[in-house]
Amino acid sequence: MNNYIVYIRDITCKINLQIIIDSSFTLRDLKDEICKKLDNDMYPCLFRLVHKGQSLEDNLDIHLEESAIESEEILHIMFVLNPEKEILLEIKRKMNIQLNWDRNLHLRDWERIEIDENFEGKYKVIKIDIYYLQLTGEIPKEIGKLTNLQYLSLYDNQLTGEIPKEIGKLINLQYVSLVNNKLTGEIPKEIGKLTNLVYLDLYNNQLTGEIPKEIQEMKYYKNFKIKK
Repeated sequence: MNNYIVYIRDITCKINLQIIIDSSFTLRDLKDEICKKLDNDMYPCLFRLVHKGQSLEDNLDIHLEESAIESEEILHIMFVLNPEKEILLEIKRKMNIQLNWDRNLHLRDWERIEIDENFEGKYKVIKIDIYYLQLTGEIPKEIGKLTNLQYLSLYDNQLTGEIPKEIGKLINLQYVSLVNNKLTGEIPKEIGKLTNLVYLDLYNNQLTGEIPKEIQEMKYYKNFKIKK
């Protein structure tokens, strides 16, 4: 196994990175390393890797040593035009969602999704209602980018891992139901930042620790169903 040195540029030349990575790592691992260098709020799904004019996105699980990339070559990154759609597709991949979510469909036509097209900017999804779909895996931290989300229903699935602290960035959330999953770990105190939250149901999971005081002090705490 050898180390690869890869230089990362964008088309404006504002980004100029050097990444040293083991040749046995995949292109997906490389994107993770790029994110660490770029910004804490950057995710791999928000940019494309390009090598000699060719997108590498169709084969991200290939190892560097098996790819056409040589050490000390330059790769370019191109930021996506519709970040909300790419975030949702990443959530689909990580949670094994078997719905019609597709890059080629308008978001208004996606199943179990509601949008408000009156919102300005790139984020318009207000409702994700994907309960009872036998979803697996963890709730991706990328969900914290869906800044206009008001309603999140993931109940009656088989989701594991911890509740991501990034959920605390969804300041417009009013309703959250994660009941009847297999979630573990402590309840993130960041939920206490959701000042618009009226309903929270975390019942029937495997959560541990105390309920954070930040949550107990919330306006509608008495309506919440948190631990069995």
